[in-house]
Amino acid sequence: MFFSIAIGLYKSLCFFIRMEHIFELIDKTGRKIRLTKRQWRETNLKHPNMEAYLEEIKETLAKPDAITDYSIDENVRYYYRYFKHIKSKSP
Repeated sequence: MFFSIAIGLYKSLCFFIRMEHIFELIDKTGRKIRLTKRQWRETNLKHPNMEAYLEEIKETLAKPDAITDYSIDENVRYYYRYFKHIKSKSP
């Protein structure tokens, strides 16, 4: 299964307030990416199946197989990585 993760760099108050991070890393293009506890909590509310894949998310961001741009917003990137041990859902 491929992991697809969209990351955007938006200016907001959260960058000025110190938030507790789940992780922070630099991707292969030099972008700093961080996941706060608040973002992780919100992600798991919308996608409860993702809770088990935190390490795969970090690996996808650190060593993606591909990165693509989002045509509507130049600050958003999609990161992809294939994991053999994760089964994709059948339609």
